[in-house]
Amino acid sequence: MELEKKCGEYIILGTLGKGGFSKVKLAEKDGQYVAIKIFKKDKDTAQNIMTLANEVNILKLILHPNIIKLIDFSDALPYRKRNGQIVNRICIILEYAQGGEFFDYIKNFGCLSEEITRFYFKQLLVSMIFMANKGICHRDLKLENLLLDQNFNLKVADFGLAAFLHPQNSVIGTKCMYCENLEYAAPESLQNIPYDGTKADIYSAGMILHILVTGSPPNNEAVFKQKLKQYLLKRNENLNRNQILQRDQQIQEDQIILENQTISEDLINLICGMLVLNPNNRFSLDQCMQQPWTNGPMATEQQIQKELQRRYPKTQGEKTDFFMKRQAQRIKDEFRSSDESKVQECYSQIIEQYQLNFQERVLTKGRELGFPNEILIYHNPKVVFCFLLKECSRFSSKVSSVHNKKYYIDFQTEDEIDETIKFSVQILDCDNEMIKLNIYKISGDYLGFKEIVNRIEQSINNIGQVNI
Repeated sequence: MELEKKCGEYIILGTLGKGGFSKVKLAEKDGQYVAIKIFKKDKDTAQNIMTLANEVNILKLILHPNIIKLIDFSDALPYRKRNGQIVNRICIILEYAQGGEFFDYIKNFGCLSEEITRFYFKQLLVSMIFMANKGICHRDLKLENLLLDQNFNLKVADFGLAAFLHPQNSVIGTKCMYCENLEYAAPESLQNIPYDGTKADIYSAGMILHILVTGSPPNNEAVFKQKLKQYLLKRNENLNRNQILQRDQQIQEDQIILENQTISEDLINLICGMLVLNPNNRFSLDQCMQQPWTNGPMATEQQIQKELQRRYPKTQGEKTDFFMKRQAQRIKDEFRSSDESKVQECYSQIIEQYQLNFQERVLTKGRELGFPNEILIYHNPKVVFCFLLKECSRFSSKVSSVHNKKYYIDFQTEDEIDETIKFSVQILDCDNEMIKLNIYKISGDYLGFKEIVNRIEQSINNIGQVNI
């Protein structure tokens, strides 16, 4: 059987996402689904490894219902590829948020009501207050890094750029090369100077809030902010910190005016307070929590579930397919393993004679084509393989060679057939729980070969009556 991808004891089911330094895989062990962040081998530089260690250390400190949970970490977890090759990888094993990225729910269906948005905004605020109390800032808050669990609760994820706060809540600017989504980044975070990491996170949360209730960033503010960033980046060498803050204050005098008129005045006031360009004048977390809009009516759990479930199928179609395929594979494995113990019991001599190692043998994928030299059956491929080796006299043949990796055998007919016919049989894995025998003629008479195919089919149909 084709080997499954594995990471440690976890079976890899598919890819959830990709980043600059890693891939995130959906994996399963004993019915538990996890997300495994696998570090790319060509990115294991000293700096990147330090960044990864920083992420792990931070995740260990922030156990919170609205923050993705660290399950395990390994700097050398065995990763088995489909071809059987095993390599060691640096991996972070994380809680799997089955609901996926919050971004997809907005991208595919548009904005949320203020009552539903308020529920998620408060969950985000609570997690940010928890992080700040631990002396940690995220520095990469965006919708793509907000996940939803199976009950549609918020989970803050991806702490790759997170940092510990220094005195006065300061961290060093990340510079634009590290920011994939500039529209979420506070202007002060783009400079190589100390800044308040929590205040920068508040700016990003303000952008998230606006997108949740309108479906897009602030229109006029986006152009205005881009001009500011271009100016600061071009003039960075000629500006000291006080000059930059003075410039921020001058530009802030042109007050941000939100063009969307469908949202409430209290919400506009909250967003504007979070998006103030001068971080010293920006709302604090406590101020955000105390705002009238924040404390307004929230949607009920039933209303939130109904709305998010309506959006779920379209956003999760591909990921849901992982589970369907996994379930189908389980059914197939259970069917084929129903007589697994009898393989050793009835074919131990054959296994020893041909030194068969089924752990290393690959069952190649195939599909039904309807050719006359195909035989489709529902059976354990190991049993069929051993049966062909042991009972080949039933179709007047003997074994010439056995492939050491595939379910592939070369035969030739015995003396009772007038002309020697050489042929091969390969077992392939088909849909559902079927397997297919492909029988290929290598040399000899075609009519004689057809007779051999008929005898093989008759023998296979009686496989259950032979020692099993």
